[in-house]
Amino acid sequence: MKTFSVKVRPQAQKTAFRKPLADGTLKIDLAAVPEDGEANEELVRFLADEFGVPRSGVEIVSGQTSRLKVIRINDEIVRESL
Repeated sequence: MKTFSVKVRPQAQKTAFRKPLADGTLKIDLAAVPEDGEANEELVRFLADEFGVPRSGVEIVSGQTSRLKVIRINDEIVRESL
């Protein structure tokens, strides 16, 4: 499992990684609005695609309603399915 911090910017033109912050926090633009969990769903979808894991392998550990979030990627799910 990998755990890391991200800072998101919802309502961007497209979903993409940005330059990381000095402390190593990843910055991610999200092409979704921060309403009804849409931005969080877009973040989970994007990270699952980028890390090659199913959506169930991406968990928002903290920061559900914040721009600063802690993410856990369970890459062991991929290894179990191979």
